[in-house]
Amino acid sequence: MTQSDDLSVSSMELINHLKMTGRFDSVSREVLERKVTVEQARQKGMEISPEKLQQAVDLFRQINGLHTAVCTESWMKVNNITVSEVGRYIEESLLIKMFTEYLEDSTSQDMYISSPEIQGAISRMMYQDWLEGVLT
Repeated sequence: MTQSDDLSVSSMELINHLKMTGRFDSVSREVLERKVTVEQARQKGMEISPEKLQQAVDLFRQINGLHTAVCTESWMKVNNITVSEVGRYIEESLLIKMFTEYLEDSTSQDMYISSPEIQGAISRMMYQDWLEGVLT
């Protein structure tokens, strides 16, 4: 539940709003993609070291302007998030990154690079880079 002064928003109101605005499916898909990817990473034996997790938490705090414990606690209270939820989200994000890198290393990229869509995108990027060089 989200709260602002005397007003509050329930989880069901939030879900209904997402449904009515056409965003529920995409948000649900994002959450499902994260869960599936994290599960696959764990099945592959991927783990995040405590040191790497702490570095990522520190970076997260820095990026979000949470430079002190008081700021961080206040941010978590406003967002109704616990320390363990923040840690879990960051750990899952690291596992997703690790699994993505695993896929990049273990998958033949030739199939993707040779597709007409990718070739077209590469051509457009090369043309835009060329134009940028000519026009500046």
